[in-house]
Amino acid sequence: MRVELKIADSTLAERTLREVGRELDAARRAHAAMASPHEGHSVIREEFEELWEHVKADTGQSAAARAEAIQLAAMAVRYVVDLCQPRVTHGRHCPCTACKQEDWTKITAPCGMHGPECPAVYAPVEAAA
Repeated sequence: MRVELKIADSTLAERTLREVGRELDAARRAHAAMASPHEGHSVIREEFEELWEHVKADTGQSAAARAEAIQLAAMAVRYVVDLCQPRVTHGRHCPCTACKQEDWTKITAPCGMHGPECPAVYAPVEAAA
């Protein structure tokens, strides 16, 4: 289902998405990437529970509740960025020297799995940038 936004709503949505982006950037500077779906779930659930406390206390439309909702949205985006990118393991499909030799003792690319000449498509988004 597609929701049509009015011009004023679109501006508010864009401003809100920029806030989510700033929150995401702050979280990424302060904390390591989510290591597993279980960790991601826990982080998202914690933010949800903090928002839920506002809802139960009838302060669900307050500035504090809004801040929690922004944090919740940022953590949902972080889940996607940290955990839902395709990751390719080493093997014959990879043309890098380390993969061909299966020797990762001296050579490691930013993706942590391949040699330095691995194509960027084999690396997580953060490493490829």
